[in-house]
Amino acid sequence: MTKKFDVISLIACIAALVAVVMWFVSFSIYPAAAVNSAVGTIFGICAILLMAVSAFGLVKGKIRGLVILIAGFLLIAFFYQFAMGRVSITADAYFIPVNHPAEEDTAMTQTIVGIAATLVSFLAITIDAFAAKD
Repeated sequence: MTKKFDVISLIACIAALVAVVMWFVSFSIYPAAAVNSAVGTIFGICAILLMAVSAFGLVKGKIRGLVILIAGFLLIAFFYQFAMGRVSITADAYFIPVNHPAEEDTAMTQTIVGIAATLVSFLAITIDAFAAKD
């Protein structure tokens, strides 16, 4: 017997996983300019788990809708933590373009990838919420 899974939720789950990985990688590259909040980590991991539950069909009906809604709110909270935690690195990299280390540019690039992955995940989970056929 094959298990059916929801492709859109799986895409959202994978994009959120990429975002959480970029959250950790950008912090490890240049820790002086990044804030790694435990709350943001919890939001990101919980969102991934809820999207995985939705993607693999472990919940059905109205419960699935609630799971998708909560995952969306967790993604918004993760996005906020991610973006606001990297304000100082953005200011250093783009608005004070002299005398900053190369690691800062690398961390900023990884931050942009992580924030874009979070937005892709949120867009996919929003589409999944409106396209659900349960």
